[in-house]
Amino acid sequence: MCNLRFAKLQPKPVIFKTLGYLFLRRLVSSLGLQVLEGDKVVEVKNIEVNKGIATFRFISKNPEDLHLSIGDDWTDEDTFSVMSDEALAIKVRDSASKAKSWIRWGR
Repeated sequence: MCNLRFAKLQPKPVIFKTLGYLFLRRLVSSLGLQVLEGDKVVEVKNIEVNKGIATFRFISKNPEDLHLSIGDDWTDEDTFSVMSDEALAIKVRDSASKAKSWIRWGR
């Protein structure tokens, strides 16, 4: 999985952003990859794998550990959906989420 953050880049006109994503999607689709757009992030991942599957595998191998997941956009929802009732799943903003808790960050 590749997770690219663009937080420091200046906003570009929407048309260039849209064309870039369309090109990237077309480029990777034949490779069995998927492009996900998040908040200041573009995630390129295997179409058969997501953060939830990886998290579930980790939790299954380490059931006695404290499990904590903190995320700030919709690309983290797969992870939140597999967290147990005893785990801490926190969304960093006040929007609808599968996380059990949220905190407001910034302004």
